Amino acid sequence: MNKKLKLTSAILSTSLLITPISGIINKNDNLAKAGEIKKENNNIQKHIEYIDTQIYLENNNLKINKNNILNYIKQNWNEININNQFKSPEDFYNKIQNSVHDLNKQVNSGFYKYNNNKGTTPKFQSRSSSGIQVENYWWGRETRMYDTEDIDEAVSILRNISKGATVIGIMSYAIAPLAVTSGVTGVYTAHMADKIEGWRYHGNCKLKVFWAGGYFTTDKLW
Repeated sequence: MNKKLKLTSAILSTSLLITPISGIINKNDNLAKAGEIKKENNNIQKHIEYIDTQIYLENNNLKINKNNILNYIKQNWNEININNQFKSPEDFYNKIQNSVHDLNKQVNSGFYKYNNNKGTTPKFQSRSSSGIQVENYWWGRETRMYDTEDIDEAVSILRNISKGATVIGIMSYAIAPLAVTSGVTGVYTAHMADKIEGWRYHGNCKLKVFWAGGYFTTDKLW
């Protein structure tokens, strides 16, 4: 199997499309509200990190410290809801709860497992056979590209999407948390492709896509 098919089949075989992502947030065509993390999103990232500390593994299922999270959301509502994605603090909390529920459901199915960072991966996913590694979290999705061939393929697919192509597979899966958050336009996917390609010199890349806040980040794996 060539690498291109491996990359696509890797995503298709890990079809973990978390239900809340498709129904969480109203569409918004304002591209300025989505993108690689910028100054205005720094606070959102801080809040996501705090909320994550209040979600923990117990008996191989994620548990939520409801009171702490809900109170924290209320206290920081203006910063958390910067994109006016949510109707109320309770609405945002419910999205977190639904996302956690779906992760637990995946793991309880017996086909997925939790990693040390509270993300889910297929039990039988092998990077050597798939080319990439995909992990799902309550806040969104992380896709890891381990070599320049992975990066080139991801960039190519994103640029095809930016030109209006309908693509089912690697990057359409990776950016799904943003698709309904912000209205993913051609300009947006082209921008994401540029950011990923910027890591080609490094030889690997990590893409994180957040439904909470509607943005993405890219970084090196090591």
